[in-house]
Amino acid sequence: MAHGILALLLAVGTDVGGIGTDEFVARGPGFATTVRLYEHSLIGPTVQMGRYGRTLRGSAYGAATEMSWDGTRVTGLSGGAPVNLAYRVEADGALRMDGMFAGNLTHLEVGPLGIRGHIGPRDFVMDGRSGVFLSLFPAPIEIEIPAALRAREPGEQAAVLPILLAGFAGPSTTPVVPQPRVLPEILARRKSVEKVDYADAFRVTPPAGWPHMTATPPRGRIQSGGISGSIGSGASSSTSPASHAMGHRGASK
Repeated sequence: MAHGILALLLAVGTDVGGIGTDEFVARGPGFATTVRLYEHSLIGPTVQMGRYGRTLRGSAYGAATEMSWDGTRVTGLSGGAPVNLAYRVEADGALRMDGMFAGNLTHLEVGPLGIRGHIGPRDFVMDGRSGVFLSLFPAPIEIEIPAALRAREPGEQAAVLPILLAGFAGPSTTPVVPQPRVLPEILARRKSVEKVDYADAFRVTPPAGWPHMTATPPRGRIQSGGISGSIGSGASSSTSPASHAMGHRGASK
């Protein structure tokens, strides 16, 4: 244990004295996390990383992480998944990152007025001012990006920002798990469902042994002077009582 603490102190160096420190803060319903930014390290309950030149190495949200950057790209591994982000500074001063972070498709833009984009399933639509960013949907979340980080070179910002923000999306052992974006999946399922033919939806098939009528029986018609037409099936073929009585009276005359 003592050797582990000594190794951490040697890696952090004079940073632990609190000189030139700043802090990343994220707050939301039922959770809060902080990561302190030193000159050569990132230290917090869920992030412990050291900076060695243009390389960050350590643990972020339970995932072993090592990332390096050059003038245009950040590459490495996080939790065994690839990191490959192209970055650039836009005309309005926003830092844009596109590619993969920890195996998650990533498109992210962080600027003075807000954070837009996504890291894997975690969407960011946040308005910002003076390094404080706020989102009200689907739940109120507040993020503070330290001024010390905003003063670093763009490549280091492009490496550090996804680490800090991916606590809500990347490999993690913390209980803060994002809700996946389900709307695209719902729309895809709707397209895959075959259309239903309702032509026979209300046609009832009689059970076995049920009498089956092959044709509609003819109906009698009432005309002046008597009844004409044949009698429906099931009736006697003999004359009706009324006609029989009429014939009897005619015979007696």
